[in-house]
Amino acid sequence: REEEKRLLLEEGKREQRRLQDLREERQQQQRTSLEETSRIQEEQRRLREEREEEKRLLLEEGKREQRRLQDLREERQQQQRTSLEETSRIQEEQRRLREEREEEKRL
Repeated sequence: REEEKRLLLEEGKREQRRLQDLREERQQQQRTSLEETSRIQEEQRRLREEREEEKRLLLEEGKREQRRLQDLREERQQQQRTSLEETSRIQEEQRRLREEREEEKRL
């Protein structure tokens, strides 16, 4: 009977250790799971911020490109105006010279 008690006691202690080990293992898994969840959330946050930054940079680049194209259009329009003014000036000069020659011929 004493031997049975001793064996039962040892069996009870082993069972308690086994349950304690299981609890500790579960707690460790939960900690690992929480850490992994936290790591994943941090990675998602970082990726989201990177995408937002890329969008912002693309928008800025698009605005710069629009300004560059607008500047080119304005420059081309100015060149056309200048060219038209120059053409008008030359035509006016030619007309004046023609009139002068005709006047000279008449005289």
